[in-house]
Formats: sequence, C-alpha cells, structure tokens
Amino acid sequence: MAVGYRAILRLDDGEDAIRIAEEQLHSWLRSKTPPRRNASLETAEWEGLGDHHLGPKSMLRVVEATEGADDARRRLYRLEEGTDNGTFVVSMFALATPHAREGLRQTIVVEAEKLGADGDSAISGIGTPRLVRNILDRTVVRDGTAVLAGSPTRIHEDDVPGLVGVIGDPDRIASVVVGASLSREIDDRWATLLKNLTVESSGVAAVYSVDADAVEALNASLPASHRVLAGRVRTFAPMVDFSSIDDGLRHRYLGPRFITENIRHSDTLSIGPRARYLHAASTRRRFIELKLPADVRRGLDILIAADFQLDRQVRTRAAIETATLDKSITESGVEKARGGNASTGTIEASEPETATALTRPDDGLARRLGRLLAELVGREWVVDPVEELRRVLTDSLLKESEARAEAAVAVQQANEMLERAVSVEEENRDLESRLEEIELEAAIEAEEADRASRAAAFYRQQLVEAQRFDSLNVPGDDQEWDPPESVGELIERLAPGSHLIAERVQFTGDADDALSVEKRDPFGRYAANLWSYCRVLFDYASARAVGYQGNVHTYLTDDNAPDGQKCSPQRHAATESETTQNQWADTRWFPVPTEVDPAGSVHMYAHFKPTHDSTFAPRMHYFDDTANTGRLYIGYIGRHLKNTKS
Repeated sequence: MAVGYRAILRLDDGEDAIRIAEEQLHSWLRSKTPPRRNASLETAEWEGLGDHHLGPKSMLRVVEATEGADDARRRLYRLEEGTDNGTFVVSMFALATPHAREGLRQTIVVEAEKLGADGDSAISGIGTPRLVRNILDRTVVRDGTAVLAGSPTRIHEDDVPGLVGVIGDPDRIASVVVGASLSREIDDRWATLLKNLTVESSGVAAVYSVDADAVEALNASLPASHRVLAGRVRTFAPMVDFSSIDDGLRHRYLGPRFITENIRHSDTLSIGPRARYLHAASTRRRFIELKLPADVRRGLDILIAADFQLDRQVRTRAAIETATLDKSITESGVEKARGGNASTGTIEASEPETATALTRPDDGLARRLGRLLAELVGREWVVDPVEELRRVLTDSLLKESEARAEAAVAVQQANEMLERAVSVEEENRDLESRLEEIELEAAIEAEEADRASRAAAFYRQQLVEAQRFDSLNVPGDDQEWDPPESVGELIERLAPGSHLIAERVQFTGDADDALSVEKRDPFGRYAANLWSYCRVLFDYASARAVGYQGNVHTYLTDDNAPDGQKCSPQRHAATESETTQNQWADTRWFPVPTEVDPAGSVHMYAHFKPTHDSTFAPRMHYFDDTANTGRLYIGYIGRHLKNTKS
C-alpha cells in the first residue's frame, strides 16, 4: 500500500484542529450515505474512540493520544472503505498543540492510500479527498505566507508584491501554482479553468490566477528565468532562488496548447482527468517524499503508536471472547460425558444432532474437545472422562501461556521494527532529496551543454561564411530555441504552425506515451535531450533541402557533413537488429500523413536514445521522409520498446 496523497494543513492559532476535523468528517461521511446514489456507507453515525462499522466494507477507527507535558491533544481518524475500484484508506491526523511555536499549534494532516497500489499508480489513481476540500472551504489554511484555498486566489496589479513574496517565501513547503491570463476579457474564465486544472492539487499547492492587467507587473518583478508568460501555468517548487538563473529549471510550466487540448467542455472549461492528474503528479510526489516538519513527524509517530496499541487491545479482546466460548463449549461437553451409564462404565451414544454439535469445526479448544469426545462416545472409558478433559485443558492453558509470552516478544519486536521503519523512512527522504539535487545538477549541465553546442555550430557557420571573428554574435538570447520545460511543451512545438521547427520536424505519435516520460522527468532532462535531437533532425533536413545526400547517421558521423546541431553518434541508432525487426516489428509501426504513405503508418526503426540509465530508458523513433515531403516524422516518444534485451 502506497500513499497517493498527503496534505499538511496549518490552521490559524485561534482554531481548534480536532473540532474542525470532526465537523468536516461527520459532514463527509454523511455525503456517503443513502439516499445518495451509489452510497458506500450504511450509516455515518459514530461516537467516541475505537472501531465503528459504517457498512459491510467500511470501518472508521478513532484513536486518541494525550500528553500532560504539553497539554497536547492528538486524534487519528482512519476510514477504510471497500469500493468496486478497490479498498481505499483515508487517514486524518488532528494535532492541537497549544504550547507549540506560533503558526504550528493547530494542524491537520490528511493521507490517502489504496491497498495493493504502488507509488505511481497511487498518485495517479487517488483523487483529492473531498474531506480536504471541505476543510479548505471552511477555514483559512496557510503555508508560510501562502494561502491554500479551495479556489484560486485572484491577483490584481496591487497584489503583485504579495505574490512575489509568496513565491520566494523560504518557509513554505507546498508548491505555488501561478497562471497568467491572456486578456482582460477572459480573466474570470481563466480563473475557472485554473480551478478545474488544479482540483487534484488541492491542499498541496497554493493556486493564484493572475489577471491580465497584472501579468506585466508580475514579470517585471521577477527575473527572466522565473517569469510566467501570458497563457501559461507555472508551478513553483519550494526554496526558490531568484538570484540563480539555473534555479528556473526547477519550476515547470504548461503552455496554452496543452491546456486548450485538454478542455473537455468549452462552456464549463472542465479539464480531462488525465491532464489534472498529470499536472498534480510532480506536486503530489514532492509532498509525499518531503521530509516532514519535526512537529508533524512527532505527532504522527505518537498517534501511530497509539493505533498500534489499540490493535493489540482489539486482538486481546478477540482472544478472550474466543476463550470464553471455548470454555462454555468445554463445560457443556463435560456435563454430557458425566451423563453416561455409571453401572457399566460406558457412555451411551449421543443423539445425532448432539454429536454433530460436538464435532463442528469451532476454533481453538472447542475443536480439540469436540474431536476428543467424538472419539470416546460409544466405547468404554479407559480413564475417567473428567480427568481426561482436565488434562486437555491443562495442556491448552500451558500452550496459551507460552503463546502469550511469545506474543509479548513479538510486540516488542514489532515496536522495534516500527522505530526502524521510521528511521528508514527518514533516510529514504534524505536520499530522495539528494537524488533531486543530482537531477537538478544534471539538468543544469544538459542546458549548458546544449547552449555550448549551439554556440559552437553558430561560430563555425559564421567562420565559413564570413571568415571574420569581429562579426560573430553568440545566439545566447535566442529564446525561441531554448529547450522546452516539459515533454508536453515539446509536443506542442512539433505541431504544425506552432514553431519554426515544425516546418521540417513533426510529431505524429501518441501524446500519452510521450507524457509518460514527463512523470519521470522532474527537471526536464529528457525534454531537453529530446529537443536537442529534434534540432539535429531540423538542421539535417535543412542540409538535405540544399543538396546534402547523406542520411541522419552519416550527418552525425561524417566530418565532411554540413555544420549544424549534432549529438554523439552513440545516442543514435540508424535501425533495429534483425531479430527485433522480425519479432517486434508491429511495435515499431507508427502513424504518418497519407502523403508520406497511403497506409497512414510506416515502420520506424531509426531512433534516438536519451539515456541507458534505467529499464524505462525513453526512446524517440522517427521516419526520414526528406526525399519526399522534406520532413522527418517522430512517431513515438516513450519508454524503451520491446527488444531482445527487455
């Protein structure tokens, strides 16, 4: 079971986290009961601590932990709910710590999990619990200077300094989503669209809709690397560094084409679920992998330990109830044994229904006694039946005592394992943080390498044409050719009419396959690499247009090939192996315009290889049609396709 959603909701100090949690929990549970259609609960009524059965597949557990030292009150509410789509668990931790530092005294933490799901499927398959939206609508929730609300906060020109402060706030841990309107006429609709887009980020991101009259002022207040252009939605991660140009790589954005293509209904501006989850995925994942604040970690640990203790109590009660039932059945069996014929020393056979009752498969001691009596019924007793039963009882009690001793050891071991698990979780978070830093560093290096390659190609071309150093200009500010922020934006640029590159290189594949790369690309490394390969294809096609006769691979390997964007030949494969073509040709059959092939599809064996560092290892397959239409068609961007090694 993996966490697919986590939110840390900081309330104002004057609020009561436990009261608000219970109010909204009651309201949320009532929304799941009849007469609501497809109601998943039979009742929403519960009171006090312990386990409360709310339906045949639903149980609410309420756990409390109090500490006299700090007058803290802490409660855990956990709903386990079985549905047609699986079993979901929503846990709400309410922490009221009156002596904590200001701003940390009233906290609600909400987690959602799905049984049997792994990390990625949990993030993409668990919706934002309505419980969270209810809390956001009921009270003010803050994260540093950011406000987490159920709807986007509208930003006018006078509000710009405050928004810049929120983006740069070093104390916030939630993401900040900023959407810049295209024009004054659509400001209201833009805010509605932004709300629909970010519905799965509720509770984990502060969302701001910038009206058109404030966009220019906002960008004037931000460095070029951190601006939000009109029509774009940018997500700012925590710990923004305005002084670093490279820091801009960390804060991703969506372009207008991606947004408009995912609007399902123009009237309501509703966004398709795929786009909502895609936009929320990186934000959720960052929040789940975040090292929890110390006060939250302590509060959760205390409640988890109390929950574990309640489990022990529930198991103990169940064992006592079973033992009581066993004793009752045993005593009944003894009385029946004593009712035999004393003069002959034998027991008369029981009535059939009595024999059936004694031999039914009850648990524990009852089952053993039933089997014993069934064996002795109808034949002479070798020993006094009461003594025999007493012996069985003594053996059973001895074993039970041993079992309890073993259980005590098991509980101690479980507690030690819990402590180790918490420690390992902290270590994992530290490793995730280090990995994020490495990814960012690699993204920066890729950006620098791309700029250097473009500058070198430009210099060479200038030298050939002019033979003068004083006429050279570095194209460092040519933002049109800067790498896209995401694979989604890359696809947008390759659409006809969107960018100069689309005159010679176009994407004809499945966007879903391409966007699966984006989930594993938090800083745009793959997007930057794929863009560099697209530029290779563009410059190659340009060379073909003026008479170059080679193919893509010779363009990369031949020193006499025309100048232009190049990449290492190791990153390119001109074709697939014969075995791969024979066995998996159908997986390389991708769409092209009918002007390229009347069938509307062709085999694309040539491909680029951005990386070899994982089993996912994304690939970009293309078809060279420069001899006909003058273009190259990219039919696939996605995970490594099936071959002899996978």
